[in-house]
Amino acid sequence: IRGTWAPTRQGPFSFSGKHYKLVELDAQPKPLHGTLPLIMGSAGGPKAAALAARFASEYNTPFATPAVAAERKQRLDAACEAAGRAPLPFSVMTAVTIGTDEADLRRRVALEASFRGMDPDQLLREPPEGWIIATVDEAAEQLQALAAVGVSRVFCQHMPHGELPEFIELLGGELSPLVR
Repeated sequence: IRGTWAPTRQGPFSFSGKHYKLVELDAQPKPLHGTLPLIMGSAGGPKAAALAARFASEYNTPFATPAVAAERKQRLDAACEAAGRAPLPFSVMTAVTIGTDEADLRRRVALEASFRGMDPDQLLREPPEGWIIATVDEAAEQLQALAAVGVSRVFCQHMPHGELPEFIELLGGELSPLVR
């Protein structure tokens, strides 16, 4: 990835490694300035942390509670230290369903559950680990708990996409100001 998009590279790039081989790849477009940031994602195992410490610009982990995020970040920070590098920004990608109040949340959870083939009452009672299913104020508390353990950014996965504009408006207009 770094080789094919190196800012000084002109023309195709070839690579032959243990698991992958590229022959005459000329990926376009090239970065305008410097190198592209590389966000590496995984569940935070030792090998992934070591690879991220070596190559990544940011580390992203999926569906992490604050306790899980803290453990994964600690492993990543140790890998960065072993590689002689400053800690990387650490982010989380998780499913997010928020509502302005309990009634709005129930409505949105029903849409999410229908899309995913899940039971809405169970989804509200027992969301999958790391998911944020809450009112705006409750979601702000959950995001602040992630920030407290070193999470610098949260990628919010939202389904179904049919109500994406309303979700983005709620996320940016009401939730975002509570967690800055």
